[in-house]
Amino acid sequence: MPLYAFVLIELCSPATLNLRTIIFHELLFVEPFTLFAITQDMVFYYAEVLEAAVYGVSYAVWAAFAIPRYHAQLKQRFSYTENINLNWLRAIFFSFLFILVIWIIDCMEANYAIEALYMTSTLVMWMFIAYYTYKHESVLGELSDSTSDDVLENTEVAESEMSEVGKQISTLFDKEQIFLNPNLKVSDIATATGTNRTYVSAFFNREAECTFYDYVNKYRIEYACNLLLHSNENITMIAEKSGFNSSQSFIRVFSKIMGTSPTKCRNEATD
Repeated sequence: MPLYAFVLIELCSPATLNLRTIIFHELLFVEPFTLFAITQDMVFYYAEVLEAAVYGVSYAVWAAFAIPRYHAQLKQRFSYTENINLNWLRAIFFSFLFILVIWIIDCMEANYAIEALYMTSTLVMWMFIAYYTYKHESVLGELSDSTSDDVLENTEVAESEMSEVGKQISTLFDKEQIFLNPNLKVSDIATATGTNRTYVSAFFNREAECTFYDYVNKYRIEYACNLLLHSNENITMIAEKSGFNSSQSFIRVFSKIMGTSPTKCRNEATD
């Protein structure tokens, strides 16, 4: 059970798991296991199962809140969702709940069918985790300072500093059209402005009052609207020229911001 919890922790909150935490969690299960091994008293066996069940449910509840929080962190640092979206992580979460229930039943009642279901489900979930972990773009470098103890202190920068950062960012977006980079990240803005990611994030949170993801994609959609109205290029080409990694992503973001699809928008403008 701790192993599954470690997987959830590392997937929902990357780089927060350490050796001390791992040892502490494992020790939680040592005492009832040792007592059962020595005495063969079933009370200790059921105590171990109950402890594991409570432990598993607790981390399932934690993950239910951690996934949206992690998703919000990604929107603060990335302008795209391809290869970093968390739909697969939600599938892992529900698989964890399913396997937890099967495991509890298996512990309480020895049954070959339940045991086979448990082992098969576990194998499938680990294959699923391995595949999507491999496919998932690494975000550790971009999120490395997002949970540091001094983030709040660092974001309390002087108005003059924030104003200067804002001017540089406006130049990058309005004149240099940096938003056309489909893989744009906060670190790219920080490098271009000669400042750090914390200052840049503070600008979007405090001055722009939106996430980095929303800020960038608003510019992309404005650019795309101009292409829709003044060119005959197809949706795929417009999506690519506007800084989107795919036409599906473009249509999804466009519909959310504009309240209609790109095709309908073009048709209504020409009618």
